[in-house]
Amino acid sequence: MHKRGAEGATANRLGVTATGAACGFLAGAGFLAGAFGAIDPGAVIAIQVACAILAAAVGIHVRKDPALVGSCLLLATWVLVGGFGGVLIWGLLALPRGRLLRLERTQTPQGRADDMAQQLHNQLIDGRLRIEGAHLIRPLRDVLATGTQAQKFRALNATARRYSVDLAPALRVALKDVDPAVRVLASSVMASLDARYLGRVRVATIRSRAEPTNSVHWLELSQAFLAYAGSGLLSGERRREALHKAQEFQQRYEEINQKTATLPPATTPAAGPTRRRTAGFVRAPRPAPEGERRSNRNDHPSAGI
Repeated sequence: MHKRGAEGATANRLGVTATGAACGFLAGAGFLAGAFGAIDPGAVIAIQVACAILAAAVGIHVRKDPALVGSCLLLATWVLVGGFGGVLIWGLLALPRGRLLRLERTQTPQGRADDMAQQLHNQLIDGRLRIEGAHLIRPLRDVLATGTQAQKFRALNATARRYSVDLAPALRVALKDVDPAVRVLASSVMASLDARYLGRVRVATIRSRAEPTNSVHWLELSQAFLAYAGSGLLSGERRREALHKAQEFQQRYEEINQKTATLPPATTPAAGPTRRRTAGFVRAPRPAPEGERRSNRNDHPSAGI
């Protein structure tokens, strides 16, 4: 459905462009013929009127697209007033802004969405994007310090859902609130966040103990302790202890990597001659040569009997 609409819109633009080219050709030919006296001025005016009627007819045909209708009316006006020069002016006004030769993908819903997203991105980079009423939004720390109980509850719920290190001071403000209900909720949020970081530490610890020679697990454990220390939930001795463990496990990771790098490559023993065995059978001894058998018979103690 969208594909057919895009194809129809493209055909309409090409039709308007072709109409502008035809009007330019006819008006230019009439202007040159009138300048050299081949036709009288009345015929030149008649050609201009015919071109204007043609542009208006094409505008009626593409009436579903307001931009194309406006372009056709602009063409009719300029060709009627200025002849060939009016067509040139229309081309300079319409074509550079992409009213006619716009790409098909920009007319699809996805294309328009992409264009709008690109415009918003450019405005954000240029610093021209503003959110209406953004100056009225209160900082989260101010809400937890001076807001109502309902506002503090909503702020704490938002903190629990999207916690970052920058929200740690606001959470500590809520822990010192005069309202016991706010303090209890802030403590619950703090405990849930603490459990989230400790869960990552616990998983990395189990993996490192299961495979102590795998350096990747020790690196994960070091990163887990480092994230826990930088979460803003710890202070004082607990933070220093987490940093110390992160450094310790980082050193363990480097030691294992150094040992792995200095180990000699594994060698396989050279394959020696092997005797062929018959599965399920015992190979009989090979008979000795005739001379050996005679000498052995003579050497036997019973040979002289």
